Amino acid sequence: MGQLLRYVFHTRAMFIQYLETIQNILILISGHHFTEIVNTQRLPLLKWRLNPGGTLLRAYFQDDITVAYSNGPDQWGEPLAPTITTIKAYVILKIHLTKNLAGEQVVSRGIVYAMPVTLIEHDDFITYNSIRYAILNISPGKDFSDNHQEIHLN
Repeated sequence: MGQLLRYVFHTRAMFIQYLETIQNILILISGHHFTEIVNTQRLPLLKWRLNPGGTLLRAYFQDDITVAYSNGPDQWGEPLAPTITTIKAYVILKIHLTKNLAGEQVVSRGIVYAMPVTLIEHDDFITYNSIRYAILNISPGKDFSDNHQEIHLN
């Protein structure tokens, strides 16, 4: 690999210029901000972090869902009225297998990708297209920023 890079980039300055060009293209495409170029013994590496609120996932969040946040039980054990919030999300309605809280393999009717201000929990309910769904499984996002949730619907 080092031989190939030396052949393509005759000088280190050309390689750095190439990395800066890629960096500018990625900033335009994705909204990410690169903090620095770090020189190592082998290759310069780009260290980057997500700009708060700037992620590619937001472009896909076109569906409106209503989240009924559970407020827990009252003093007599009866459930309190939920807090209702409408947020943007990406909803995929397809039947697939997932695991519930008890670890049992169950059938889910869809997945919701959302970036809620208040994290969604298993006691909450999601309404989409006038259908109320219970939540089977919640996992953090896989975009290395922990800012979205993948929610499997019942």
